[in-house]
Amino acid sequence: DDLVILINFTPQTYDTYRIGVPREGTYIELFNTDATSFGGSGYMNHTLIPSESIEWHGKENSISIRVPPIGGVIFKLTQIQS
Repeated sequence: DDLVILINFTPQTYDTYRIGVPREGTYIELFNTDATSFGGSGYMNHTLIPSESIEWHGKENSISIRVPPIGGVIFKLTQIQS
């Protein structure tokens, strides 16, 4: 499985943080430490996120995500685009 993990050690939230991904496709948030079930504020990525052909972090494709404050998120590639 292709997983993308991001940890934010600052109290800043990001509405549109771009991160490079290993492959073109659609990503889903598997885990978010800011989920209300963990006592967080619920600053989540609720939809599927298609990658874009925008080079970022040394990768050919990237996704734009919401990043919670002082928390971590994990995304999984769910569908490879052809």
